[in-house]
Amino acid sequence: MAKKTDENIENEIIESEESVKIDLNEVSLKERILLVMNEIRISKNGKNTFQNYEYFKPEEINQKVNPLFLKYKIFPWFYTDFEQYETETLETLGENTSITTKKDYREVAVLKLQDILKKDEDVVYKMPIKNIDIKGANEMQKMRWS
Repeated sequence: MAKKTDENIENEIIESEESVKIDLNEVSLKERILLVMNEIRISKNGKNTFQNYEYFKPEEINQKVNPLFLKYKIFPWFYTDFEQYETETLETLGENTSITTKKDYREVAVLKLQDILKKDEDVVYKMPIKNIDIKGANEMQKMRWS
């Protein structure tokens, strides 16, 4: 098998599951993300017998989504970060009402999907996270999206 060069990759035309030819250079990153979402099929094979629910196993998600990201030239970059946010508190003392604004930081999970063909294009998803105690769950299952 010949090694792919940047020129080969940039000119590559692929066929989706529906046998429609797609020129990746003509399709935006958001459209390619939609193609991945349309093609992916994952079953909930994880089972929490203590709380009696099924869940997606992270390794099964990776096994399904990574080949599609490669096919559609999308680089997934997942990391955690801290983000500043403000909260407002309404305080009433007698007839006086005031609003107090407080700045704080929270941990966020970040999924940055970068376009491999157009290096300056990306889509970023952020979700605040907090860890809670759930009996019978592993560390990933204990994360809750706020």
